[in-house]
Amino acid sequence: KDGDVLVMGTITSDGATSTAMEGAHYKTARNEWINSQFSAWDGAHTVMEDLIIDNLNDEDSYKHIETTYRDIKTEAIANEINKILADAGYSQRVVVGDLFVTCTFSAKNAFGGTIKNTAFGISSYADNRFTLIDIG
Repeated sequence: KDGDVLVMGTITSDGATSTAMEGAHYKTARNEWINSQFSAWDGAHTVMEDLIIDNLNDEDSYKHIETTYRDIKTEAIANEINKILADAGYSQRVVVGDLFVTCTFSAKNAFGGTIKNTAFGISSYADNRFTLIDIG
């Protein structure tokens, strides 16, 4: 009644309905920001994709495979990701509100062979900045 709501449910052929999930706050500024980060076409993180392509030997060989993210909603999640980053020797850290983004793609290496790679980075809600951590 009072605005946008996201409802997931079922409508049967006889018109009966059942609700599986209801979220009244799906259209928040933060959720709009999260959705704006990713391509509606293939799900790629648009800024991350540009940074990856800029770092390739053959920019035209880039092919997006999959992009996923971890929403840093709590200090516990931030601590978990930051421990992984620290253990791997990276200095970058996430804070609550960030997205930890992972992209799998293929591209040609310096020898001309096509290989599968993974890149990861941090999208900051606080300052609307993206930091590419590594392409491995």
